[in-house]
Amino acid sequence: MSVILRTVALEPKPEVKEYFLGYVEVFETTGLNLSNVILDKLQELQIPFENCRGQAYDNGANMKVVTIYLELVCFQQRHPQT
Repeated sequence: MSVILRTVALEPKPEVKEYFLGYVEVFETTGLNLSNVILDKLQELQIPFENCRGQAYDNGANMKVVTIYLELVCFQQRHPQT
């Protein structure tokens, strides 16, 4: 899985930059494993999860369910009281 960091600055003028940070080896494509891989990489890079917004692309139809699960896990991580 590739890891790309996109930053958006609004001032002094809107500017979007992308940085390729490398690849992460993924052995299982379950929602739980992908969630853990993403959260571990963020921790390794010292990027607070609450400052992140996600975007993912995959050509596999089976990834739709995984994406929904990842969204749920990420939401619960951001809002543990819900």
